[in-house]
Amino acid sequence: MFLASVFLGLLVWVTTSTLTGEPEAWDSGWYWAVSYPLLLFLSAGMGYLAPRRTWRWAVGLVLLVPLVNLIRWPAEARWLPLGLLAALMVAIPLAVSARLGSFARRVRESRVGPAL
Repeated sequence: MFLASVFLGLLVWVTTSTLTGEPEAWDSGWYWAVSYPLLLFLSAGMGYLAPRRTWRWAVGLVLLVPLVNLIRWPAEARWLPLGLLAALMVAIPLAVSARLGSFARRVRESRVGPAL
């Protein structure tokens, strides 16, 4: 599941950047209006499907963002620490979303029973 979260995060990032023409996806309004809510939804879904240590799904969704930027613009390597910090800040709401997905699963299982 972790590799899936890394792949999905990378896919959303590159797709948003490509469609909007912004070098960094989070510089576009599209990222915050469409892509980030999609990441929140994906994070909640992963938390529901794999409810243990849900913070991993959030980290996976943003893990490659600074590295992709480093590969695309190696001359800007001095910004890598700031990019890592920004990615971790973006991951906090994603971690909360994954935790809510985990909570929803526990509530469902307490009422209906474990999923097959």
